[in-house]
Amino acid sequence: MNLPKQYVISLLSGLLLFAASTESSASHKKEYAPVKFNDIVPNIEIGIDYQRQKSERDALQDAMKAKERIEPFEIIVAALKPRGNPGVIIFDADQDGDEDIYVTNGPGAANSLYVNQLKETNSLTFIDKGLTSGLAAFSQDSAGVCYGDIDNDGDEDVFVQGTCEASQLFENQGDGSFINIDFPKGKQCSSGCSMGDIDNDGLLDIVSANLSTEMTWYPLVFGPFERTAHNSVYKNMGDNKFDDVSKTSGIENTKFVSPEGDPAQFDGNSTVTWAISLVDYDLDGDVDILHTDDQADHPSTSQGGLDRGYIRIFQNDGQGAFTDVTIGNGTDVFGQWMGLSFGDANCDGQMDLFATNGGDYINPLEREFSTRWFFGNGQGGFTDSVDGDKWIPSMFGWGTSTLDYNNDGDLDVVYHGGMDAVFFVEASNSGAILQNQDCSGFMIPDTAAMSATNHQRRVVHGVAVGDLDNNGFTDIVSVSNKDAPEHFPLISYERELGSPFDIAGMFTTFTQFENGDFQWIGEEYSNGSLSVEMNDGANGNNWVKVKLLGSKNIVDTGVVNRDGIGAVVFVTPQKGKTSMKPIVGGASHVSQDSLQTIFGLGKAKRSRVEVLWPGGVRNRFYHVKSNRTLVLPEIPCSYDKEWSSFKEYRYCVKQSLGQLRQADIITKKQKGKIMTSAMRAYYDWRHYK
Repeated sequence: MNLPKQYVISLLSGLLLFAASTESSASHKKEYAPVKFNDIVPNIEIGIDYQRQKSERDALQDAMKAKERIEPFEIIVAALKPRGNPGVIIFDADQDGDEDIYVTNGPGAANSLYVNQLKETNSLTFIDKGLTSGLAAFSQDSAGVCYGDIDNDGDEDVFVQGTCEASQLFENQGDGSFINIDFPKGKQCSSGCSMGDIDNDGLLDIVSANLSTEMTWYPLVFGPFERTAHNSVYKNMGDNKFDDVSKTSGIENTKFVSPEGDPAQFDGNSTVTWAISLVDYDLDGDVDILHTDDQADHPSTSQGGLDRGYIRIFQNDGQGAFTDVTIGNGTDVFGQWMGLSFGDANCDGQMDLFATNGGDYINPLEREFSTRWFFGNGQGGFTDSVDGDKWIPSMFGWGTSTLDYNNDGDLDVVYHGGMDAVFFVEASNSGAILQNQDCSGFMIPDTAAMSATNHQRRVVHGVAVGDLDNNGFTDIVSVSNKDAPEHFPLISYERELGSPFDIAGMFTTFTQFENGDFQWIGEEYSNGSLSVEMNDGANGNNWVKVKLLGSKNIVDTGVVNRDGIGAVVFVTPQKGKTSMKPIVGGASHVSQDSLQTIFGLGKAKRSRVEVLWPGGVRNRFYHVKSNRTLVLPEIPCSYDKEWSSFKEYRYCVKQSLGQLRQADIITKKQKGKIMTSAMRAYYDWRHYK
């Protein structure tokens, strides 16, 4: 199939692993029984019947189909994601102790809240309460979604983005029902959101990724900054009121390297952003803003254009003022960046980021389009993992999550993706799981043996992970905006790169003539679907599940939001390497993982858990037993602070634990254990670091 280069934007992605090769990585492979995933959605008794409905802009696609011939330049008025941009979150909506699933839908279709019945019936089934819960957003073309406890009342509130229309904020009433509360109005075409406390006042703020002012391909193919939109920052003022502080926050002060030599020529322009996250990437106790921007089909600086598709880093000064420090800090590599996830992949104690990208199968010589890791360098920046023979290509990606899917003690990655390119669809990503090999590299396991679900025909956008059946192993939820029927042929690209992903290809519903024009062949895609893949935990590895509890308004000196969003958790199994993950209120792509984070322990029976809280306080908990959920409260007394005396530190801990006990947050027994850990942490830090 002869396709002009400008129409094969972002079709497939390549994965750059920091292992030298698949073969060399395998030499580090741990010998555990395989873990398998079972998609429960096909079983109608489970109660999940989600179908993503069309967005109104799909009418633009229908208009093209009705034409006898479509000229290639008409792509500029074609609909972008005409079947929508669905996102998914995993959270405990009704506070009953099991995790629920919320997934967005199009106008005229209710967003679905699948309430888990595990606690009620001891069986993993779901009831869709989207319409009755108050979260339906029935008339909205809903896209990205994120959640957190914005009012510190002990339940999760939900922010739902509109597509080129106002977003909506829903307050949880404590029983799994929600009311729509006032939120600043805007009509940006949004593509992801994240919650975090930008100024450490104990209240969750919200950032929104805005890709354009219209959902057409125009901003992607015509002019580097035309019809784009700045990302937004919303400050929580208390009493569930938010102010738009985007202009004063610094997020609009983007920096570019001008090919003409004028360093400020393009500064301050908006970009096309697909994912955004508030995360403490530099481990200094405050959340920074990172977002993924798309170079799309615009020429790079080396091609006579401008590099605009960076992974942007906006560093927080601790007071909610952000500075763009992207240039020179390792992520100023142009690409078609889509999704984000975080964790310490190589176990060196620094935060790393994983970003999905546009792909290598279109242009394998352009390593900028490789999906890859960026490793934290400990100096406020990152080291790009592009390195000659260590490059292994793979497929296009949208949503991504960092997880330890086999609980062996190191962080793995899952990512999905399918690209709707108007005249054809790349939907052949089978759901890539990348298995970490003892922090030394990744291998690509046999995903066909791990799950019977064929994702190749699903155009997946949102991905989220969490433990839906409380077995201590992480499950994977993904949502597509449309699916390809079984009779659609998969058209492979005529390129082999020596990767397991060489089977990558695309589906098409248009014929291309010799002069480049297109014509619809009369075939339709079906509605999008939800996949819920349950991890069987067959290897029997141990684990600890960590849920944080900020003590703002509970302890006199407590400063952290109730969910502990923005914290960073470190877990060290007995005789094992330390694993680290941040607690993030939204990343991936238009989606958010569960705030209850599972850390694998392998065969270890105990571990040490440390928390770096927003604000910089560190708590450490010793002798944590395996295979249990640990609720860790913020003790606003950092063991590594320069206290005037041990007595002063001990008094701070004792007072804080007393107030937590009085509020019935901890038991008398837990109070004693936490006190013992706190005293040991004080001693160990001064003697062993």
